[in-house]
Amino acid sequence: MADDPHGSLALAGADHRPFEFLPRLLSKRGFCSRKEAEQLVAGGRVAVNGVVRRDVLWRVDPRKDALTVDGRPVGKAAPLHLKLHKPVGVVTTMKDPDGRPTVAALIPAAWRGAMPVGRLDQDSSGLLLLTNDHQLGERIVGAAAHVGKRYRVVVDGTPDDARFAPMRAGSVLDGEQCRPAQVRILGREDGATTLEVVIDEGKNRQIRRSLAALSLGVRSLQRTAIGPLELGDLTPGAVAALTGDELRALRAAAAGTGER
Repeated sequence: MADDPHGSLALAGADHRPFEFLPRLLSKRGFCSRKEAEQLVAGGRVAVNGVVRRDVLWRVDPRKDALTVDGRPVGKAAPLHLKLHKPVGVVTTMKDPDGRPTVAALIPAAWRGAMPVGRLDQDSSGLLLLTNDHQLGERIVGAAAHVGKRYRVVVDGTPDDARFAPMRAGSVLDGEQCRPAQVRILGREDGATTLEVVIDEGKNRQIRRSLAALSLGVRSLQRTAIGPLELGDLTPGAVAALTGDELRALRAAAAGTGER
């Protein structure tokens, strides 16, 4: 049998070793984003076991292969599980071509390598999970786990409870069916209504678009929880490591065995 330079033969059949694409492994180890890793590989700056590899589809064995970037070793990163209170005006990305402030600037140097899980749009604030644990992150945002995300939303006017029936049934946005949302009126003040909204998926600007379909403008939108993980009293712009209890509860939710 011919040699397989990408290790793909080892991915099939009974030999099911954990090979990874080279850019993905660089990203998982917290060196940079996936896109940046692809650029580094294509630019000839990444070596595997001392040999420069320019193929972004090159597969490596995380257990055995040694990676370097510009000759600097890239080892396995320590696990990072953080929560961030994203302020309004900050975009949920590590770099922005338009020069807008990003969440990357809020992450302390000691915790670099943690990446945001999911997104909050620029006009929204609240809880973001940051981690280099890609498996956990994928489960949190994946459709199978149905991990609920809770929001506090202030809308214009004083709509009655029946107004939100379409959201509870599952809004249809641009022909795409959403899963049913939980909507509860928390209070009314100064011509506005405060809602608690829980969704277990993350379509682009889903809550704002669902409310716009009901002719309701949004004054503010803040994510207050991801499954059992609460924003709590974390101030805007602040980052904190998850406690052991928080991490265990979040993992249970992602696995479908805890609060979601």
